[in-house]
Amino acid sequence: MNRQLVEGLVRTIRALSSEERQMLWAEVQHDRTRDAIREKLRGYEQQYKIPSEQFYRQFMAGELGDEINYVEWAGFYETLLQR
Repeated sequence: MNRQLVEGLVRTIRALSSEERQMLWAEVQHDRTRDAIREKLRGYEQQYKIPSEQFYRQFMAGELGDEINYVEWAGFYETLLQR
């Protein structure tokens, strides 16, 4: 661990305004959400043995049906695309 780097980050964060801290926190939460979505997508990709991008194209073309897992998978994929 680079102690100087960490100490520098702490000083920088302490110097932020309240608004800047809120913006920083929002970005951290955004990253956590994006990581959780990617993990969900990996689970579907492993279960169905198809990349999300390919699945989504086929799903949107009406080639796969509308079972609940497909609808959820498509929803997670769309959410990731919007972020």
